[in-house]
This record gives sequence, C-alpha cells and structure tokens, in this order.
Amino acid sequence: MKLEYLIFNLVIFISPFVAYLFYPKVIFALNIKTLISISLSSFIFVLHDILVTNKWWYFNKKYILGFRIFNLPIEEIIFFFSVSLSCLTIYLNLLFLKTNTNQYLFLFPFIIFIVYFYICLKYNKPYIKTFFIFYLFLIFFDFFIAKTRLIVNFKFIIFLIIVFLLTLIFNYYLTKRQIVLYNKKIITGVKILTIPIEDFLYGLTFIYLVTIIYHFL
Repeated sequence: MKLEYLIFNLVIFISPFVAYLFYPKVIFALNIKTLISISLSSFIFVLHDILVTNKWWYFNKKYILGFRIFNLPIEEIIFFFSVSLSCLTIYLNLLFLKTNTNQYLFLFPFIIFIVYFYICLKYNKPYIKTFFIFYLFLIFFDFFIAKTRLIVNFKFIIFLIIVFLLTLIFNYYLTKRQIVLYNKKIITGVKILTIPIEDFLYGLTFIYLVTIIYHFL
C-alpha cells in the first residue's frame, strides 16, 4: 500500500510510451522546451504545496513511502512532472489534428470564470480564492505578457476539456482511496463525485501555466 501513490504516478508517466507502442506516430513532448516549462511550473506548484501541506491538505501515510522534501512527499513532487509530461504529449498531438471550430467551445473558459467566481463569493474559502486569482493572473499573463493567447485557441480549449475529464478520472481515484485528505476549513465542500471542486481549477491552472511557458519558449 505504501507504493500506491508512486505506482499511480508511474502509470501516468508511462502512458505516452504505451500509446507509442500501439501508435508509433504519437509525438512525444520530450525536448528542452518541455523540460524547462515543466520544471518552472512544477517549481511554483511544489513551493505552494510545501507551504500548505499539513495545513490545507494531508497525504495518507498508508499510501506513501515517507520520503519527504521539506514536508512534501516525494510522490507529490513526481506527480507534477508525470502529469505535465503526459498532458503536454496530449496537447502536442492535438495540434496536428484537423478540427472544425465550434463557437460554443469558446464559452468553456468563460464558464469556468462564472462558476468559480460565484463559488468564491458564496463560500469565501482560501483554496478556491487562491486559484481563482491565479486563473485570472494566467489569463492576463497569456494575453499581455507571454502573448500566447491560448485561452482563445480552439485546440487549447479542447485540451482543457480533456484535462478536466482526466482530472475527473485520476483525482477520483486519489480522493476515493483517500490518498489525499482535505482540511474541511479551507475547502467549500462542493464536490463532483469525491473530488473537491477546487481540485479542477488547481489542475487546470497548473497545465495552463505549463502550456503558456512552452509556447512562450
């Protein structure tokens, strides 16, 4: 059981390689731009997690090896690298697909804004407020600093929807198994299945940041 979170990360990490075995045309996200964008984004989120672990959330000792950097389990650090590598691989392959633009998909980022703005006002909890503000900052960063304008890019919006669905699958496992436990004082209590609504914004902002940096480079 102590290997469970590590094995979870390994499954995510090897998924692009498994895909390549069945479909050799898969484009891998293994290059210097990938490593830089993943490392910079992971550093920011790891630093945040170091500050809030054992305050905002906890890691079940039954499912981790016990090796920590500061107070953060090594499995959580690996998580950022495995998830971002797999997600970037999905994104790079989406870029080469021929897709027809659907104007309604452009509502997705706006819907995220409306839903989370409403929840922030209603519950006033630190977890959701922090990442809602970060989401707004990333939109500003995307448009005016990096000038990548991903949030209005059709294929990137499809990618965000895929990330949302993957979060639904993988975070359901983490929360259902109670590998990650939450401090009820910092979350709203609004959940999809067993997943706090905040986790979806957390995952989207992380991947959004990784992708912006990748394009900027």
